Amino acid sequence: MIGCPIAALPPGRGARLRAAARARGGSAAPVGGGRMSPIPLWVGRLNKRALNRVMRFAAPHLPGFALLVHRGRRSGREYAVPVNIFRHDAGYRIALTYGRRTDWVRNVLAAGGCRVRTRGRWVELTNPRLVHDPGRTWAPPVVRQILGLTRTPDSLVLDVAAGGRGMRVRRAAVLRGRRDDPARVWWDARRAHRQGREAVQERQRARLAELVRYARRHSAYYRERYQDLPERVDDVTSLPVTNKRDLMARFDEVVTDPAVTRESVQAFVEDPDRIGERFAGRYLVATTAGTTGHRGIFVLDDRYWSVMSGLMGVLAPRWLSWRDLVRMLGRRRHVAGVVATGGHFLSISAATREKREKPRRHRSLRVFPVHTPVPRLVRQLNGFDPILLGGYASVLRLLATEQAAGRLHLRPMLVLSTAEDLPPAEHTRLQRAFGAKVREVYGCTESGYVAYSCAEGWLHLLDDWVIVEPVDADHRPVPPGVVSHTVLMTNLATRVQPILRYDVGDRVLVRPDPCACGDPAPALRVHGRSADVLTFPAAGATGASVTVSPLALGAVLDGTPGVELFQIVQATPTSLRLRLHQAGGADPDAVRAAALAGIRAVLTDLGLSHVTVEPDPDPPEQSAGGKYRTVIPLVAR
Repeated sequence: MIGCPIAALPPGRGARLRAAARARGGSAAPVGGGRMSPIPLWVGRLNKRALNRVMRFAAPHLPGFALLVHRGRRSGREYAVPVNIFRHDAGYRIALTYGRRTDWVRNVLAAGGCRVRTRGRWVELTNPRLVHDPGRTWAPPVVRQILGLTRTPDSLVLDVAAGGRGMRVRRAAVLRGRRDDPARVWWDARRAHRQGREAVQERQRARLAELVRYARRHSAYYRERYQDLPERVDDVTSLPVTNKRDLMARFDEVVTDPAVTRESVQAFVEDPDRIGERFAGRYLVATTAGTTGHRGIFVLDDRYWSVMSGLMGVLAPRWLSWRDLVRMLGRRRHVAGVVATGGHFLSISAATREKREKPRRHRSLRVFPVHTPVPRLVRQLNGFDPILLGGYASVLRLLATEQAAGRLHLRPMLVLSTAEDLPPAEHTRLQRAFGAKVREVYGCTESGYVAYSCAEGWLHLLDDWVIVEPVDADHRPVPPGVVSHTVLMTNLATRVQPILRYDVGDRVLVRPDPCACGDPAPALRVHGRSADVLTFPAAGATGASVTVSPLALGAVLDGTPGVELFQIVQATPTSLRLRLHQAGGADPDAVRAAALAGIRAVLTDLGLSHVTVEPDPDPPEQSAGGKYRTVIPLVAR
């Protein structure tokens, strides 16, 4: 961990550094002093990525250690790092194991102070100054010998700010503004899932009560809507339903930060050069494509991202075995995402921010525009050789065809499908084509990660941080085993733009029995969007109507050999047009005839033989967000 004494490099390296300094005509600065540390770079990276996450919990309570909170000079974000700390007169002295050039040291000097938690107390420190003392006369004898191994003669001395010595806090108390950092989220989720369903539900109720209380206090919209509710609310069904249209229409009243306004955010998202930049220096802004006619603008805070990162840490071990992780060590850890670009969409905005704020990831993380022609996309992916490939299900299906044909030569460890439903047959085809594990993540911009797939093909809810309510058209609960009309989502992580009982529009079926994979979390399958349901007038002049689920038609086409992608467009109340993308080598006429016959057979069985189905010469079209809608009803056109 940063600040923890560890073994130094072999003497040979220090000698070479001093010799190089003399050859340049300068004096040899002490290794580990103001310019560099003798500790190998790989050790520092290991400490930062692994040991520091453990020491964040232990450092505030161990003698000689503390958790130091500093603010980034450029990002403005708060970071926490464990350090070695000692009393110095009326203040404190911090050992600089890695020298004075580390980021956290420069941040503390630039800010003029920091905050530490030591021996269970919060202490505000100010007036930082670097002290050069090769003899380390300030350290106890044993500590002096250990620090001598690092050959770092510098230390940082700070004074206690006036009134800055904090009260002793409970062990359960957490770092202000950082209590949901990724490491804590990962640890808590792991512990809750081991404790059982009651522990998960207890966390869910507590987080809901906290979110409702926060929304009432800081959002005029929710304060008005919740004015007749009791003081404490931990039952989500007692809350009124919200939707995208209402939240966008009353945007300024919904958000909890006065610095966020609809006018300023709108101007921000209209500028493509600001994709991935922090709005107001604090937030990421993401837009939804508006395939249902209503464009959404959502402001995401650091708490949202901390929870999402922590949950991904929970999911990774479920997807990759220790053997997979060992195999990854010998390869470049490139991550590729084939997603929508050209706007402030969530994936490209998050990736751009990641590369901007963590430049070291620039070479390992790359986004490929989903609208890229397939031949060019194949060449680019072959050159990048990702170990993890993520993207929309429709695009992954095209890439699987290219891989099977021998034009794409990828060796991914994991293929991650997002944003669209992946039929079981296609799941198997992707596994066979890429020779990799294929998993799905269900979620949306508003709620983040909602569910993750298991080996049985079901999606299991991450319901300690999200509440999912399958409901009918009147927003009444539907029982497990019944396909819902829509889903109400409550995101327990976000604060700046609260999402409570938000109508997402997805149709889902919750499994009524335990999943065979052994995961106790509720399991579901997505059956498309309620906005994609087709409605036809019934035969005769009865005035009645017949609705058809997109899954009924999709199941037929998914099982038709030679169909790679399809799109059904309702041209008139009683006519459909079928757009197809056939697999390479298939007979276009035969595939088209089989697909049309399958759709007509389904319609006839439903008493809709008067509805016509004709081929459309145009290929399936992508939405602005890069997705392929399999069904486009007349009302959505």
